[in-house]
Amino acid sequence: MPAEVLTGFATAPGGTLTGLTMSSGDSLTIRQSVKPKLLQVWADTQAVGIIRILSPLIHDAVQGLRFPVVTSEVKPKMPMGIYQALQKGDTLTAQISGSAVGGQIETESLLVHYDSLEGSQGVFYDELQLRTAAVQPFVVQNTLGTGVGGGWTGEEALNADFDVFKADNFYAMVGYVEQVEIASLGWRGTDTGNLRIGGPGDDNMAPMTAEWFALLTRAYGLPLIPVFNANNKASIFIAGAQDQTGTNPVNSTILLQVNPEAAKKAAATPTPTSRAGPIARTAPVAPGDRRTLIGGAFGSPRVGIQ
Repeated sequence: MPAEVLTGFATAPGGTLTGLTMSSGDSLTIRQSVKPKLLQVWADTQAVGIIRILSPLIHDAVQGLRFPVVTSEVKPKMPMGIYQALQKGDTLTAQISGSAVGGQIETESLLVHYDSLEGSQGVFYDELQLRTAAVQPFVVQNTLGTGVGGGWTGEEALNADFDVFKADNFYAMVGYVEQVEIASLGWRGTDTGNLRIGGPGDDNMAPMTAEWFALLTRAYGLPLIPVFNANNKASIFIAGAQDQTGTNPVNSTILLQVNPEAAKKAAATPTPTSRAGPIARTAPVAPGDRRTLIGGAFGSPRVGIQ
C-alpha cells in the first residue's frame, strides 16, 4: 500500500499554534485500515514556527510530536525509518504557527502509511524489485497552475505538458525535483490506489527528493515505489500545495522504465502488507552500501543520506 500525503494550512497564525484547515478530500481521521502509521511530517512557513501533532492515542495529548520549523525550509522532521503507530478511527490534532502577516498561508503535511486498506489497490516495488526490473530512467515535467488559497491546487494529468511515454510500457516513480519552493507535491490515480502519494517541495533538497520513493522504501522496509502502465498516464494526476503567492511550480517526476514482464508479474502478485523487517536481498549488502540509479542501474555507493 502507498503512503498517503494529508495536507492542511492556517492563515497568519503568528506565534499561536493553530489547528489546520484540511485540504479538500484530506482528513485527520485515520482511515479504517490495517496498521496505519505516521512516517513523516513537514511544513512550509514564511516565519519560524512550530508544528505539533496530538492525540491521546499516541504518546500524549499535551505536546505529542512537536517540531520547530525554519522559514522556507520544507524538510522532513521525523528521523527516516522511525514511525509513529496510529490507530484506525482516531482523529489527530495537527497545529502550526508561523507568520502573523495578514493573508500569509502556512502549510503542514503528514505522510501516513497503511499496511492494507479495503478497496484501495496498486502496484508498489521494494528496492530489490526495482533493481531487478530496471531498464532506463525517464523524466517528465509538469508546470502546475497553483492557486492562492492554500491546499491542493493546479492538478493536471502527468502527461499534460510532456507526452512522450512509450505505450504499453511500465514505469516506476523513483522521485522528483522541484524548481520552485512549494509545501508539497502529490500524485494520485487508480495506480496509487486512488490515494495521493508524494513528498515535500523543497527546491533546495534535490538530493533527497530525486530518490524520494526509493528512499522511503529503503528507510522503512516497505514497498513504496509506485509502478504504473503508460497507458494510464492520463489518469495519473499531479497537484501542489502552495501558499498565497500562487507561484507556479515546475516539477520533474523522475521515473524508471521497468521490464514489462517483471512489472506484469508484480501486478499479479499481492503487495507485501507488513513491516516484517528489512527487505530480503539476493546477496548481502555491506553496511553503508546505498546505491543510486545511474543509467538505469544502481551505480556506485553514495555517502550522505542513508
